[in-house]
Amino acid sequence: MIGDAAGVIKPRSIKIKRGRSYPNLRLYPVLTESEEKILEKLVETGPASAYGIKKNARFTSYNLAHSGLRALEYMGLVVRLEKTPEEARLDAIFHDATLNGVLYIIQKKIISADTGVWEKKGITKIACNHKLKLPLVFGKWEYLRSRGLEETALSRLKIVADNRPNFEDGRRMFPGRSMTERIYWMFYVLPILSWNNVVGDFDDHVVGGAGFADGGLDNWKKACKEDEEIRAFMVGAFKDYKTRLESGFHLVNQTLQFMLE
Repeated sequence: MIGDAAGVIKPRSIKIKRGRSYPNLRLYPVLTESEEKILEKLVETGPASAYGIKKNARFTSYNLAHSGLRALEYMGLVVRLEKTPEEARLDAIFHDATLNGVLYIIQKKIISADTGVWEKKGITKIACNHKLKLPLVFGKWEYLRSRGLEETALSRLKIVADNRPNFEDGRRMFPGRSMTERIYWMFYVLPILSWNNVVGDFDDHVVGGAGFADGGLDNWKKACKEDEEIRAFMVGAFKDYKTRLESGFHLVNQTLQFMLE
């Protein structure tokens, strides 16, 4: 899966300029204006070659598009495609945004805490264009909207974009064998656990009830249960979590009995 092919963003050495703020330096590398424009075009319109990027981004130089794609590929924000899209030049090299690249652009679109100013249409378009990168979130976007859960989904997605490093490969803050599974865990499982005060070892900002108005959690749970794929993931996730809790309880009980003997 493309989203997991580049699970860690590589940092870039930059010279910090006095008087300039870098609010996302911890989360993402600092991109040049042309690199950011290239990434935005890939996320919003799909895979493209350097020639296509030059045209769509209206660059005056092919080298600007080519070098920008190479830099983004190094940083793990785009990936080179093995197969050339149909009706394209056979010798053209195409790139697509990785899951990290998609989250970079989404983070820009929902940087404000005020849901009223988020680019909802733009985010919906991105979700529809990248269903395969995050099937249980992007692929279920229209389903969640139809259940009246768009605001909740947007709030959960903002948490993912704002806390992206916590889902990278090698991190263990959330259960899961891949970046996508850890995102699903936070997106679907943690709201239920945290709402009932079951989990106390996660950052409240990450876990909290973000996006859930009165009665919203019950609607969320019902929607999750009635979608076969989301339900299958949640059943497996809760079974695994139950096993972890039982194993921990067994160890605690054994140690307690040893101390009391």
